[in-house]
Amino acid sequence: MLEPYVRRIDFLQGLTAAEGLSIDAVEAVTRYQHRMQDFIHVWSNARRRREEFQTAYSATMAALSDALLRLKRHGRYKSRLTELALAPSADGEDTPS
Repeated sequence: MLEPYVRRIDFLQGLTAAEGLSIDAVEAVTRYQHRMQDFIHVWSNARRRREEFQTAYSATMAALSDALLRLKRHGRYKSRLTELALAPSADGEDTPS
């Protein structure tokens, strides 16, 4: 997905060297290259973090669901927490189990 940006950086590096552009143009292209490399780095890290977050969140919700189900099965261990977790939310929507 990021390959077009990487190719553009390579193209601009070649263009500045071959065309003998002014110092201002070379500096502007260099700034662009640095910003694009920063963007690629941030984007890659954000994607990895998002995947890690989604995995951790899914595991947490699965564990919560399992715990609530087990608490519900033991009728004498019903707690206020279980009732709250299984009750509709304040906005009228059912809470995820």
